[in-house]
Amino acid sequence: MTQLLDNSFATGKPVAVILTYDADCCPDTKKFFDEHRATTQEIEKKYGEKVSFAWIDIAIYDQLEHDKLMEVAEELNVNSVPAVVLLDNNRKVIKSWIGELNQEEVSQAIEQVVN
Repeated sequence: MTQLLDNSFATGKPVAVILTYDADCCPDTKKFFDEHRATTQEIEKKYGEKVSFAWIDIAIYDQLEHDKLMEVAEELNVNSVPAVVLLDNNRKVIKSWIGELNQEEVSQAIEQVVN
């Protein structure tokens, strides 16, 4: 996995990588991303002491950074945003969610990794 996530793994905790997009777009799309972000932030509040959260907004990077992000997304098998990928502290993908989140399902997966 690229150096982009090294700081997140330095804590020794599992890592949740959140790939999102915060840009002005049609109202329905913006609402969808805002809801996804709010749900993910609730999960982060609940598990922030047990899991490192690495937020990646694909809208704010230049071309070189964008290419690195595409490599990360490919390594994580993410082909669409928003996405949440949960990795254990050995950088192994435990579970991925693309699109809409079920907060209970994400919480259950995190509980299995941190306990």
